[in-house]
Amino acid sequence: MLFSWLIFIMTFKPLSTLFTRFILSITLSKGIISGTPTVASEEMNNTTNTTSTVLLSPSDSLLTGTFTYGHSNNFEAYLKELGVPYLLRSLALLASPVVTISKKCPFESSVDEGCLWKIRTDTIFRSHEAEFKLNEESTTTRMDGQTVRFTFKKEGDFKLIEKQTNIGGPDVSTDIIRDFSDSSKMKVNLHVKKVNASSVFYRTDKS
Repeated sequence: MLFSWLIFIMTFKPLSTLFTRFILSITLSKGIISGTPTVASEEMNNTTNTTSTVLLSPSDSLLTGTFTYGHSNNFEAYLKELGVPYLLRSLALLASPVVTISKKCPFESSVDEGCLWKIRTDTIFRSHEAEFKLNEESTTTRMDGQTVRFTFKKEGDFKLIEKQTNIGGPDVSTDIIRDFSDSSKMKVNLHVKKVNASSVFYRTDKS
Protein backbone atom coordinates (compact mmCIF):
# COMPACT_ATOMS: atom_id res chain seq x y z
CA MET A 1 0.00 0.00 0.00
CA LEU A 2 1.03 3.58 -0.47
CA PHE A 3 1.77 4.08 3.20
CA SER A 4 3.79 0.95 3.63
CA TRP A 5 7.03 2.84 3.94
CA LEU A 6 5.78 4.26 7.29
CA ILE A 7 6.34 0.91 9.00
CA PHE A 8 9.90 1.65 9.98
CA ILE A 9 8.69 4.53 12.13
CA MET A 10 6.73 2.16 14.32
CA THR A 11 9.81 0.23 15.41
CA PHE A 12 12.42 2.94 15.94
CA LYS A 13 12.74 5.77 18.46
CA PRO A 14 12.44 9.27 16.99
CA LEU A 15 15.47 10.25 14.95
CA SER A 16 16.60 13.78 14.29
CA THR A 17 15.78 15.10 10.85
CA LEU A 18 19.45 15.57 10.01
CA PHE A 19 20.39 12.02 10.94
CA THR A 20 17.42 10.59 9.04
CA ARG A 21 18.31 12.54 5.89
CA PHE A 22 21.91 11.35 6.12
CA ILE A 23 20.93 7.69 6.52
CA LEU A 24 18.41 7.86 3.69
CA SER A 25 20.83 9.57 1.33
CA ILE A 26 23.65 7.03 1.69
CA THR A 27 21.93 3.72 2.34
CA LEU A 28 18.65 3.60 0.40
CA SER A 29 18.62 0.71 -2.02
CA LYS A 30 15.82 -1.43 -3.36
CA GLY A 31 15.22 -4.75 -1.67
CA ILE A 32 17.69 -4.40 1.26
CA ILE A 33 15.62 -4.76 4.39
CA SER A 34 17.42 -5.33 7.67
CA GLY A 35 20.36 -6.74 5.74
CA THR A 36 18.26 -9.32 3.88
CA PRO A 37 17.79 -8.97 0.11
CA THR A 38 14.08 -8.87 -0.65
CA VAL A 39 12.75 -8.43 -4.15
CA ALA A 40 9.09 -9.30 -4.58
CA SER A 41 9.28 -10.13 -8.27
CA GLU A 42 12.13 -12.60 -7.70
CA GLU A 43 10.28 -14.26 -4.84
CA MET A 44 7.21 -14.70 -7.00
CA ASN A 45 9.20 -16.09 -9.92
CA ASN A 46 11.03 -18.57 -7.69
CA THR A 47 7.94 -19.88 -5.91
CA THR A 48 7.08 -23.41 -7.03
CA ASN A 49 3.36 -24.13 -7.34
CA THR A 50 0.77 -25.13 -9.89
CA THR A 51 -0.38 -21.62 -10.68
CA SER A 52 0.56 -20.25 -14.08
CA THR A 53 1.77 -16.70 -14.49
CA VAL A 54 -0.57 -14.69 -16.69
CA LEU A 55 0.41 -13.78 -20.23
CA LEU A 56 0.24 -10.03 -19.80
CA SER A 57 -1.48 -7.88 -22.38
CA PRO A 58 0.36 -4.69 -23.42
CA SER A 59 -1.74 -2.61 -21.01
CA ASP A 60 -1.29 -5.05 -18.11
CA SER A 61 2.46 -4.96 -18.59
CA LEU A 62 2.28 -1.25 -17.76
CA LEU A 63 0.37 -1.93 -14.53
CA THR A 64 3.11 -4.21 -13.23
CA GLY A 65 6.78 -3.50 -12.56
CA THR A 66 9.07 -1.68 -10.15
CA PHE A 67 8.73 2.04 -9.45
CA THR A 68 10.99 4.37 -7.46
CA TYR A 69 9.64 7.42 -5.65
CA GLY A 70 10.21 10.73 -7.42
CA HIS A 71 8.24 13.58 -5.83
CA SER A 72 4.93 14.51 -4.19
CA ASN A 73 2.57 17.45 -4.01
CA ASN A 74 0.51 18.37 -0.92
CA PHE A 75 1.31 15.01 0.65
CA GLU A 76 1.71 16.29 4.22
CA ALA A 77 -1.75 17.86 4.12
CA TYR A 78 -3.13 14.55 2.90
CA LEU A 79 -1.48 12.63 5.76
CA LYS A 80 -2.75 15.19 8.27
CA GLU A 81 -6.32 14.80 6.99
CA LEU A 82 -5.96 11.03 7.40
CA GLY A 83 -5.08 11.61 11.06
CA VAL A 84 -1.40 10.66 10.86
CA PRO A 85 0.50 12.24 13.82
CA TYR A 86 2.93 15.09 13.20
CA LEU A 87 6.10 13.10 13.94
CA LEU A 88 5.10 10.32 11.58
CA ARG A 89 4.19 12.84 8.89
CA SER A 90 7.55 14.54 9.22
CA LEU A 91 9.49 11.30 8.88
CA ALA A 92 7.22 10.07 6.09
CA LEU A 93 8.22 13.04 3.97
CA LEU A 94 11.85 11.89 4.14
CA ALA A 95 11.23 8.37 2.88
CA SER A 96 11.83 7.26 -0.72
CA PRO A 97 9.96 3.98 -1.15
CA VAL A 98 10.35 1.49 -3.98
CA VAL A 99 7.07 -0.09 -5.09
CA THR A 100 6.83 -3.42 -6.91
CA ILE A 101 3.51 -4.45 -8.46
CA SER A 102 3.01 -8.00 -9.72
CA LYS A 103 0.13 -10.12 -10.94
CA LYS A 104 -0.37 -13.88 -10.97
CA CYS A 105 -3.31 -15.73 -12.49
CA PRO A 106 -4.61 -19.30 -12.32
CA PHE A 107 -4.97 -19.50 -16.09
CA GLU A 108 -2.81 -18.40 -19.00
CA SER A 109 -5.04 -15.63 -20.26
CA SER A 110 -5.35 -11.89 -19.99
CA VAL A 111 -8.65 -12.11 -18.08
CA ASP A 112 -8.40 -10.56 -14.60
CA GLU A 113 -10.87 -12.93 -12.91
CA GLY A 114 -9.14 -14.93 -10.21
CA CYS A 115 -5.82 -13.13 -10.59
CA LEU A 116 -3.84 -12.39 -7.44
CA TRP A 117 -2.22 -8.96 -7.40
CA LYS A 118 0.59 -8.01 -5.08
CA ILE A 119 1.89 -4.57 -4.17
CA ARG A 120 5.16 -4.59 -2.25
CA THR A 121 6.84 -1.51 -0.82
CA ASP A 122 10.49 -1.58 0.25
CA THR A 123 12.34 0.91 2.44
CA ILE A 124 15.78 0.67 4.02
CA PHE A 125 14.27 -0.70 7.24
CA ARG A 126 11.21 -2.78 6.46
CA SER A 127 9.01 -4.16 3.69
CA HIS A 128 5.25 -4.26 3.42
CA GLU A 129 3.18 -6.42 1.10
CA ALA A 130 -0.51 -6.36 0.24
CA GLU A 131 -2.24 -9.09 -1.76
CA PHE A 132 -5.68 -8.70 -3.31
CA LYS A 133 -8.05 -9.68 -6.09
CA LEU A 134 -9.86 -7.03 -8.07
CA ASN A 135 -13.29 -6.06 -6.73
CA GLU A 136 -12.82 -8.11 -3.54
CA GLU A 137 -12.54 -6.51 -0.11
CA SER A 138 -9.42 -7.17 1.95
CA THR A 139 -8.02 -5.78 5.20
CA THR A 140 -4.61 -4.52 6.21
CA THR A 141 -2.99 -2.42 8.91
CA ARG A 142 -1.55 0.79 7.55
CA MET A 143 1.89 1.89 8.65
CA ASP A 144 0.46 4.51 10.99
CA GLY A 145 -1.22 1.64 12.86
CA GLN A 146 -4.69 2.19 11.42
CA THR A 147 -6.52 -0.95 10.26
CA VAL A 148 -8.46 -0.45 7.03
CA ARG A 149 -10.66 -2.27 4.59
CA PHE A 150 -9.50 -1.82 1.01
CA THR A 151 -10.77 -2.70 -2.44
CA PHE A 152 -9.09 -2.39 -5.83
CA LYS A 153 -10.82 -2.06 -9.16
CA LYS A 154 -9.46 -1.55 -12.65
CA GLU A 155 -10.64 1.42 -14.69
CA GLY A 156 -9.91 1.17 -18.39
CA ASP A 157 -6.54 -0.20 -19.39
CA PHE A 158 -4.26 2.03 -17.37
CA LYS A 159 -5.71 2.73 -13.92
CA LEU A 160 -5.93 0.87 -10.62
CA ILE A 161 -8.32 2.52 -8.17
CA GLU A 162 -8.07 1.72 -4.47
CA LYS A 163 -10.58 2.69 -1.80
CA GLN A 164 -9.61 2.48 1.88
CA THR A 165 -12.01 2.78 4.80
CA ASN A 166 -10.96 2.84 8.45
CA ILE A 167 -11.95 -0.03 10.73
CA GLY A 168 -12.37 1.65 14.09
CA GLY A 169 -10.71 4.96 14.83
CA PRO A 170 -11.70 8.10 12.91
CA ASP A 171 -14.43 7.65 10.30
CA VAL A 172 -12.21 8.34 7.29
CA SER A 173 -12.11 6.96 3.77
CA THR A 174 -9.55 7.68 1.07
CA ASP A 175 -9.30 7.04 -2.65
CA ILE A 176 -5.95 6.26 -4.28
CA ILE A 177 -5.76 6.28 -8.08
CA ARG A 178 -2.68 4.79 -9.72
CA ASP A 179 -2.31 5.86 -13.35
CA PHE A 180 0.05 3.96 -15.66
CA SER A 181 -0.85 5.64 -18.97
CA ASP A 182 2.71 6.97 -19.24
CA SER A 183 4.89 3.88 -19.59
CA SER A 184 7.80 5.58 -17.81
CA LYS A 185 6.04 6.31 -14.53
CA MET A 186 3.24 5.63 -12.08
CA LYS A 187 1.21 8.71 -11.18
CA VAL A 188 -0.66 8.45 -7.89
CA ASN A 189 -3.57 10.75 -7.05
CA LEU A 190 -4.86 10.74 -3.47
CA HIS A 191 -8.14 12.10 -2.14
CA VAL A 192 -9.41 12.33 1.43
CA LYS A 193 -12.32 14.58 2.34
CA LYS A 194 -11.52 17.91 0.62
CA VAL A 195 -7.77 17.35 0.34
CA ASN A 196 -6.08 16.22 -2.87
CA ALA A 197 -2.45 15.18 -3.21
CA SER A 198 -0.29 13.46 -5.79
CA SER A 199 2.95 11.50 -6.12
CA VAL A 200 5.07 10.33 -9.02
CA PHE A 201 7.07 7.09 -9.10
CA TYR A 202 9.46 6.38 -11.96
CA ARG A 203 9.63 2.97 -13.58
CA THR A 204 12.97 1.26 -13.09
CA ASP A 205 12.26 -1.89 -15.09
CA LYS A 206 11.46 -2.31 -18.77
CA SER A 207 7.77 -2.36 -19.55
